[in-house]
Amino acid sequence: MNVTVLSKEQWDLIILESPFSTVFHTSWWNTLLSNVFGGSWEPIYLNSKNQNYLLSLSFGGPWGSLGYISGTVGYGGFLPLHSAGMTLNEYNELYTKFKNETNFTLSKVVSIPGVISDLDNGLATRILYFDHRGYDSIFNSFSTSVRTAIRKSERVGISITDACLEDVGEITKLINETQANVGACYLTPYELILGIYMSNKNGYIIKAMYGNKIIAASVFIFNVNEVFHFLNGWDREFSLLNANYGILNYVIKKECKSKSRLNLGSSHSINLDRSKKMWGAKKSFYLSIEGN
Repeated sequence: MNVTVLSKEQWDLIILESPFSTVFHTSWWNTLLSNVFGGSWEPIYLNSKNQNYLLSLSFGGPWGSLGYISGTVGYGGFLPLHSAGMTLNEYNELYTKFKNETNFTLSKVVSIPGVISDLDNGLATRILYFDHRGYDSIFNSFSTSVRTAIRKSERVGISITDACLEDVGEITKLINETQANVGACYLTPYELILGIYMSNKNGYIIKAMYGNKIIAASVFIFNVNEVFHFLNGWDREFSLLNANYGILNYVIKKECKSKSRLNLGSSHSINLDRSKKMWGAKKSFYLSIEGN
């Protein structure tokens, strides 16, 4: 196995070769995490059995010092530079080979959804594939209840717009309150949300207004292939106005011509997963390997 540590510039060019790459693989994202949380990032290029792969590794900071992690916030793992993906056996074999033949001690590796072609259980996200369809075709594929909720958000006067810099503090508070209500393992810091807002090349924040009040907001991050619904917060007092439906519909309309998919993320409950399915999002499995 041949292993090379790349520069940020080399890495960002090479990841464009893989249809599986996500925003979590970009140097922008990994540098932002290092700036906010501490620790270091190393972009790795490797060749095994005449196949080329990328591996994004983080070390230190809140991730600890017991070993390297690939997929600290979001996905990581082995990124094949070919379109066929990998079988579970191939993935595990590559993981073992990298661990045994290099000086990198791995403590956790989180794969990309869909990259392991025969993985059909375990951890999962929901992905809405645009498949070169126009917005009208995508809208018609939503369940009746989703279409009704979108129309209601419009009828009651919800305004969906891009957030401005002055909104970031209020939106962070709204997101943190929602995270606390659902029992999230940590509250996303203001600095990370601000960093996403400040990079219009890789992220944006959408807010839902009812009158002069922000009642919901979502943070989206993206690369050339995929938009990821990263964070969401809403005011429970106004939940019946369906502002979150309006936000997702706004982003789908915005991105369906230029991106291939919208990743709606993992779900903390069966009801949330069922809700994402009603948008036409398909389940996609991924793998998390922990321990040395």
